Amino acid sequence: MDQFNKNKSCLIMYDYTLLWLTLDVATIGLIMVTSASMLLFNQYLMENPFFFTKRGIFYILLTLNISFLIIFSITMNFWQHYKHIILISAMSIFFTVFFIGNSVNGELCWIELTLLRIQSAEITKLLLFCYLSSYLILKSQQLRHNLWGFCKSIA
Repeated sequence: MDQFNKNKSCLIMYDYTLLWLTLDVATIGLIMVTSASMLLFNQYLMENPFFFTKRGIFYILLTLNISFLIIFSITMNFWQHYKHIILISAMSIFFTVFFIGNSVNGELCWIELTLLRIQSAEITKLLLFCYLSSYLILKSQQLRHNLWGFCKSIA
């Protein structure tokens, strides 16, 4: 019986709830894009009514592949060892938009790569979550006993 539980725990490598919620949000967004692009197709008589839907599916699949590659190839020791570099890179990415950012609809918040436009705030949020999770794991004892340990991480 112990061997079955040991094998079962090895199979669970990620949070199923988080995965399904992420897929649900992506599906709802895809439905919204599809319904909006149908309006554009009817209004402007574009050639392909599913152009934006196909592009959205491509980006969702690309994002899932890259994220699974990153998640399963990087160990927890890496995140804990390089947490300060992650924090510095998050701040530097956030401030690069002031130097090489593009203006879209009057807002200077996009970094244009060859094929993609990326909002620096989104990358910064992801990297800050990685840093904060590493910090919270290291300071879990302080967090269980008082609120000040969490307030230090926010400051």
